[in-house]
Amino acid sequence: MARARATFDDADALIEGKRWNGALNRLYYAAFYAARALLATQSLDSSRHSGVISLFQQHFVRTGRVPQETARALPRLFEKRQTTDYGDYAEATRRSRSAESSSRGVPQSVRGFASSP
Repeated sequence: MARARATFDDADALIEGKRWNGALNRLYYAAFYAARALLATQSLDSSRHSGVISLFQQHFVRTGRVPQETARALPRLFEKRQTTDYGDYAEATRRSRSAESSSRGVPQSVRGFASSP
């Protein structure tokens, strides 16, 4: 979970500098690392990003351990990161930042779950 929090802090610094593509990348990875940390508590993992997302949905969202509204951020961020990291001439904007700010709930919600008994 520490890696997720540190990556989230990196995203905040990039947002302050108005570096939207980098911030979007870091927001996705913060959520991804948080999901992997949760999966590790169940001895689960995947070598593919899509596999992590699928396992996270199956074991934590469908079971109600992580709210659906919070969990939606992970696949949305995945798609947006794919577009901005690999798409020709794709640029995230401040407008996309407002949509991604909801992803702040992912690491925080996951942190709360991970610290519960």
